[in-house]
Amino acid sequence: MATRDIPRGPSHATRVPEIELETNSDSSRWLIYWFGELTLGPPTRGWELLFRLHHRSDGFGTIAADGGSDAVCAGVRFRF
Repeated sequence: MATRDIPRGPSHATRVPEIELETNSDSSRWLIYWFGELTLGPPTRGWELLFRLHHRSDGFGTIAADGGSDAVCAGVRFRF
């Protein structure tokens, strides 16, 4: 069985993340957040492989002039 999901919403950081300042000259505490998730696993088992992309974005300049970051994750999810 495979599933996918793309939730999104506002992202507020108490401090601008250092990684965003390293890759961009400017960033903002308020940005848009979304993540894409793909899972693969047998439908009758209690586990699945998980692949996820986390993304903070300036929304093509609608929220901030510049900034954002990405994080790629992978793992195994157990359901009980």
